Amino acid sequence: MGAVCSKTRVGNDIPNSPLKCVLNRWEKIGGGSLLKSKLIQYCNHWWPLYKLDNQVKWPENGTLDYHTMLQLRLFCRREEKWSEMPYVDLFFTLRDHLELQRGCLPSLSNPLMLAFGKEGEKDRRSKREGNRGMRKQEGGEQRVRKLEGGEQGVRKLEGGGQGVRKLEGGEQGVRKREGDKQEAIAQLWTGLGSHSLVVVKVPFSPVDLEAWMRLAGPYREDPERVSRVFETILKTQNPDWGVIQVLLDTLLDSTEREMVLRTARKEVDRIGTAGALPGTVEEHFPSQDPHWDPYTKEGRLFLGQYQQWILFGFRHAMPKAINWSKLYEVKQEPHETPTAFVERLRATARRYTNIDPEKPEEAVQLASIFIGNSAPDIRKKLQKLEGAESRDLGELLQVAWIAFNNRGEEEENKIREREKEKEQKEKRRKFEWEERKKKWEMEREEKEKKRVVERKKRGRCRDAMLSAALQRALFNRRTERGSARGALQPNQCAYCRGLGHWKRECPKNLKGPKEQWNQTILEEYQK
Repeated sequence: MGAVCSKTRVGNDIPNSPLKCVLNRWEKIGGGSLLKSKLIQYCNHWWPLYKLDNQVKWPENGTLDYHTMLQLRLFCRREEKWSEMPYVDLFFTLRDHLELQRGCLPSLSNPLMLAFGKEGEKDRRSKREGNRGMRKQEGGEQRVRKLEGGEQGVRKLEGGGQGVRKLEGGEQGVRKREGDKQEAIAQLWTGLGSHSLVVVKVPFSPVDLEAWMRLAGPYREDPERVSRVFETILKTQNPDWGVIQVLLDTLLDSTEREMVLRTARKEVDRIGTAGALPGTVEEHFPSQDPHWDPYTKEGRLFLGQYQQWILFGFRHAMPKAINWSKLYEVKQEPHETPTAFVERLRATARRYTNIDPEKPEEAVQLASIFIGNSAPDIRKKLQKLEGAESRDLGELLQVAWIAFNNRGEEEENKIREREKEKEQKEKRRKFEWEERKKKWEMEREEKEKKRVVERKKRGRCRDAMLSAALQRALFNRRTERGSARGALQPNQCAYCRGLGHWKRECPKNLKGPKEQWNQTILEEYQK
């Protein structure tokens, strides 16, 4: 990859191609803040590896083939490669501006492009090119060749970036040769001739029609989507009357086709009745091929009006089923961009309501729904807006994009806040554990003190009980001895039971030390 980029970084190393045109006209083509090196990397390395629909492959150094560019754009949108979309649009811009293609595209060497050369080589070129007609343009300025069946050659030439592009806006056209019996079903292309622009008619292929049909989808399910696809075909392919009939048969069934044509004819009749349209309805909205001449102002005007009336029929043929609840059911997905969400809202409004999102006064009604149905983080930002900003969908979209792009920073802030909160919870938990532990220690000490006090109390009670028991035993002993000896006589000693003296005069009742007295009592108790 590095080798490719380093080699193609220098403009002189890139051959004449659409990529070189984009690089040389970078400012005019709208490169702006985009990077040339990234465009080269996408164009020559990444895009050729993408698997596009219908087996289309992006060529090296780019292409101006509309079908290839359209498939690349649809692929990038489908895969949400939003950063690559601006680089794809550069090739669409180059394709839309013929003056930017001069001097940097390959020379017109393809056999099909020999139709743009000198008039004197008519016979030799007609043999090489096949079935082509020639007529002289009004005023004698130039001859135009109409190519029928040369689809592959012109596609190949356009894909190589050789200066051929589709006609946009209906500025040129092709007239059917008088000798031809059948007109080719083709889009109009313009290219560089020897003196001025010339027009060729390139037939549609079944692949093209199938791609448009698949892109549009069923008309009954989504008329607005089919209308947008048909409008894109008008802008990029400039179909004539016959091609429009083929497109109607491709995109619609028979009933839908009649509905579209009838609606368009009614609109033409209404305008004609009001006096704003001269002539008859059949002149402006023919049922048969009118063979309008695109080289005249009148022919271009008639063709352009017919295209717009058919587009009007696409948009208004199918009655709308008004269902506002469908609009409130549209919710922004978690990873959906604000622009994609707004587009879904607008598409739903076109399909199920009578709101025209393109009108600012009606788009105000979508503002409140956009705020309420946005993602939660974006909704918080939008709800802070006040006044006119809260009703302007453009302002809301800018604020939503700022919130969407800052999601990474907000996520980091949330992660840091969660980590900080987690640390605080851990500190709080440790502090509470220490406090609880201290409380348990204090309670245990209190209980231990109570147990000691109770133990001491029980010890004192036991000693008192033993002392009381001993005293009762002594008292009982003395009582028993006294009762066994009988009652004292008047001159009998109460201590020794002797006669002739009392207790205080008893010789045995000694008045000595307390220990001796206690010993005497103990001896008496033992007797």
